[in-house]
Amino acid sequence: MDKNTRIFIGELVQDLPLWISLIMGTFPKYQNEKVFFLSLAVGIIASIYLLYLIKKGDYNPETFYENKIPVSFFIYTMLLMIILTYASWINKLYMDNIVWGYIVVIFILELIFSVNSKKQTD
Repeated sequence: MDKNTRIFIGELVQDLPLWISLIMGTFPKYQNEKVFFLSLAVGIIASIYLLYLIKKGDYNPETFYENKIPVSFFIYTMLLMIILTYASWINKLYMDNIVWGYIVVIFILELIFSVNSKKQTD
């Protein structure tokens, strides 16, 4: 598996807790705290892997978006954020505080690691 494929899969796995939260919020009979936290752990592991690649200099979100596939991935990300915002607004997001905390923390860490990685390459 090449580097870009691993990064793409890592980005998708990073979103697993977001999708699980949407499903569990929409269908309350599927709510399961253990499954949610397991998906959150998997998402955190994927995030740590991506942060490792950023720190190592093998991945920079800016360069990822220069490829052809990421245009559709960018659209996917924007739609996911809109869906999450709407679901949160209508109270259909399971454990929404944890989900938004996860999003904010991962975003900030990716931003910090990207800036530090950029400084090291300059």
